[in-house]
Amino acid sequence: MKIYDVITTNIKYYMEKFEKNVDFKVNYPDISIISYLSKQTGLTIRRINDILNNRAKIRIFELGRISDALQVPITALVDDSAKHN
Repeated sequence: MKIYDVITTNIKYYMEKFEKNVDFKVNYPDISIISYLSKQTGLTIRRINDILNNRAKIRIFELGRISDALQVPITALVDDSAKHN
């Protein structure tokens, strides 16, 4: 699997996990996870969607911002041994 595929798979996994978090639901009851990421990272929703759908390659600073917003180590987003099915 290519590294960009690994990263997008891991980001999607952690987005889903973060979205189900009780604290997220309480603190952001009327916001989608994609809107939250956009607000927290300064990236546009379109840019995030392009990354998630492999229409654009993620830059290292974007990866860092996303990992911070999702509250996971950057290494978790590049780990190709993780199996998120």
